[in-house]
Amino acid sequence: MGRFVGVQCKNAESELRITTVKEEIIKAEQFEPHLSSFYIATTLPNDALLQREIRVLSVERVKNNFFPVGIFFWEDIIQELIKNPQDFSIHYPEIKLSIEDPWISGPQLLCNLDIAFFGVQIKNYIRLIFGELGAEVGEDPMQICGLGATIKSCASVLLKDKEANELNSKIDNLISLALMECKSKDENKSRWAEVDKLCASILQDIFNHEYKLTGIFLAAFRLGIMLGKWNIHAEEADYKLPNENIDTIIELFSALEATEELKKKVFEVFIKHNTTDEISNLHIPHKIYSFSRRLKREILS
Repeated sequence: MGRFVGVQCKNAESELRITTVKEEIIKAEQFEPHLSSFYIATTLPNDALLQREIRVLSVERVKNNFFPVGIFFWEDIIQELIKNPQDFSIHYPEIKLSIEDPWISGPQLLCNLDIAFFGVQIKNYIRLIFGELGAEVGEDPMQICGLGATIKSCASVLLKDKEANELNSKIDNLISLALMECKSKDENKSRWAEVDKLCASILQDIFNHEYKLTGIFLAAFRLGIMLGKWNIHAEEADYKLPNENIDTIIELFSALEATEELKKKVFEVFIKHNTTDEISNLHIPHKIYSFSRRLKREILS
């Protein structure tokens, strides 16, 4: 039957604590046959703190050869239910969904933005984390797990099951190779050659997805590409974003129906970046990326 995945539902009314999650994990560890992964599914809204605690716990468990753990909040469950209107209609024929439904377009917009922001630059992110600069500043190698999880989540929403599974398998292999400890220089050289090969294949899969996009979804994807590239270059001394790139990003915000107030904030951040040399400028690309993620709330309002 393949791998066994455990899911524990929690119909919580107020909050869910990490202690409760740990108690459920202990119970799940007694399951026979052994689980390959374990999830909590809850009716609660997203909780960033709890999500982080579970993510840290999961990483530690994997390092010690225990199954990983995760959590699905109510919004996550809703997104999974409606990402395929045809399947949804089989179970709920009385409810009609279309791709124009904002509850569908919202998650897809975010996923197109995120997979472009992180996925297209995956090779550069790996170099930043594992390269000389990463070693100097003490970058945590386990960051690659979070990066991979983000891309995999986006793929599960945006791609057909077969395509998503293939891409996610490549991500898993990439993470394993990146974290592998090598005994010799030749082995290490071979490992990074394979990492480069996987990055190129992942990049091709992501761009194959771009060819299928139109309208606001294509705009979100292209915005993610531009902001992701800028985020990488922001580490370079004296880097200034070309004016034509600023114009393009503003145009993409307009295509995504951003409010005038939001576009004004974005433009003000651009001006600050190109007229000052403050160290805080390093965070500006990610700040604008955060602005762009607010578009989901505007669409759903």
